[in-house]
Amino acid sequence: MEPPTTNSESNSEREVFARQAQAVERLADYFVPAEERKRFARLVRAFSWIGARLFIVVGLLVGGSEAVQWLYQTWEIRNTAKDYAEVGSEIFYKENNPQVAKSLLNEAISLNPDNSRYRFFEAYIDGMSTVRNLLNLDRPYTKEELDQTHQALGKALFLERQSPEKPEAQILRGQIYAVLEDYDRARQSLLEAIDKAERLKKEERNVFEKSIIDSSVYLGNLTGLPKFKSFIMTTFNMEESAEDMDSHLSFAHVRLALVENRIGSADKAIAYLDKALEYDPESKWAYLWQGVFASERKQWLDARAYYDLALQKDSRFDLAYYNKGWTFLRSKPKDYNSARDMFQTAISLNPDYKEAYYGLGMVYGYQNKYQVAHEYLSRAIEIDNMFLNGWKWRGIVNDELGEFDAALKDFSQAIGLDPSNDDLYVRRARVLTKQGEYEAALHDLLLAKDFNSNNYRIPYYTGRVYAALDQYENAAAEFGEAIELRKGYSEAYAARASVWHRAGNLIEARLDYDSAVQNASYRPERMLVKRAKYFMVEGDLELALADYRLARESNPRYSTAWLGEAQAAMGLNDNSSALSAINEYLKLKPQSEEALDMKKTLTGG
Repeated sequence: MEPPTTNSESNSEREVFARQAQAVERLADYFVPAEERKRFARLVRAFSWIGARLFIVVGLLVGGSEAVQWLYQTWEIRNTAKDYAEVGSEIFYKENNPQVAKSLLNEAISLNPDNSRYRFFEAYIDGMSTVRNLLNLDRPYTKEELDQTHQALGKALFLERQSPEKPEAQILRGQIYAVLEDYDRARQSLLEAIDKAERLKKEERNVFEKSIIDSSVYLGNLTGLPKFKSFIMTTFNMEESAEDMDSHLSFAHVRLALVENRIGSADKAIAYLDKALEYDPESKWAYLWQGVFASERKQWLDARAYYDLALQKDSRFDLAYYNKGWTFLRSKPKDYNSARDMFQTAISLNPDYKEAYYGLGMVYGYQNKYQVAHEYLSRAIEIDNMFLNGWKWRGIVNDELGEFDAALKDFSQAIGLDPSNDDLYVRRARVLTKQGEYEAALHDLLLAKDFNSNNYRIPYYTGRVYAALDQYENAAAEFGEAIELRKGYSEAYAARASVWHRAGNLIEARLDYDSAVQNASYRPERMLVKRAKYFMVEGDLELALADYRLARESNPRYSTAWLGEAQAAMGLNDNSSALSAINEYLKLKPQSEEALDMKKTLTGG
């Protein structure tokens, strides 16, 4: 039965009602049970826009289900197939709800079973839903999931044969190829989709065409790539404000740039970003990714300039603040204050920005302010308990704080999220070794090696475990393997030298200590002190004194070198040099009882 109408109802009033009826339909989700949803969608169309408002009031006062039942008995009205299809399309793209969208498409098909467009779009939803589900995974795909992906690819190819003129199939196909990391084919699919979108006439763009163009921006989804993941998930539900095709095509070129960058075509990637700016000079996304690409080349000043351009287009662009923060944290020297300010600004714009809290954790972690770092990393985990980096780095912080049990729990949580990550097993093994759990540590290191036999840290820490067990030959062999995997690995040379020394092989020990010093590119003072201690044990006090002095010249704030110099000088009866060194040490460690006792001995007081 059709609803009663009056001649006074104008076309504009009908348009207003249509828009408000859609709003009412969405409101129904909050107070109408799911089984009444279909009835409700039919009923709201039965009233004028005034009646629709009245229904909301009645529904809220009486209860959604009862109101629907009462009104449904008064009027029976059916939406058209087009109504269901258009609302389904909007819900799929704007609200990212494929279940509801498909339900509405099924209703459209039941009302108009011969409409190929509806069946086409239903199949498209199925394929895209598969891809979107995979996007949420921060782990390798199972065989079953890969099978689902290949089935979706088959569906995409079938859709393409059915309607070769439509861009949906290319969009879906490109998404799937990106999931399968076949970036050449993903790129080609995107190019085809853009070509078809460019040929669409604006006046022909109904809700389907517009949705198709909107979806083309997602084709650059490169799943499994950590540095893109946050951005991809942030923009997956992005609502474009511009209604013209140029903005959509601009963003599609941005996504294409990501694909090109991923497969190593940096020049092409930049060219596509330039093309994106030609379509839309106000594109903040194009400037953002120019900044990201500059950061990858370690061009920090250029990167900041691009992020500033993005912020000129949108002063509340939290992602630009976040990325700019990392330029201050990764450049040399690090600018901790500026990095902190950028991350905090991002959080002020987006209070649940877990990555920004993680960034703050890194800022304070680099400064050895581990307790503060712990608080920010914990906040990131509170926001998302599936946040891998949050668990991993809080585990590292807990390790530094000496909270070994807590560190083990954090690393175990991280391993649960990424069971094939060899680095996580190595880090857990380090903590287990500190606790004397050598068998468990070796088990973790063997697992790590199964996942990555080329990780030089695995044999290094395996050697550390064997050294703790006094299994010198096994330890030396593992350190040797680490050196083979990483040429000039000074830490492994020093560790093997210590093993040789304990085993009484002084010649090999001296050779390895020399190699450790020669290859020490990072903080060479540490290797000099290790060799100096070897000389001290062997009674070579002059050589020890020379190494300690080289170490403190390399880093005047390395307190261990000053203390060692004082001890070596005292052994050589050079009390004047010893007193000078101990005074420098006390400037750095004024509460050291050992140093104060040495000073009393030297001064006779």
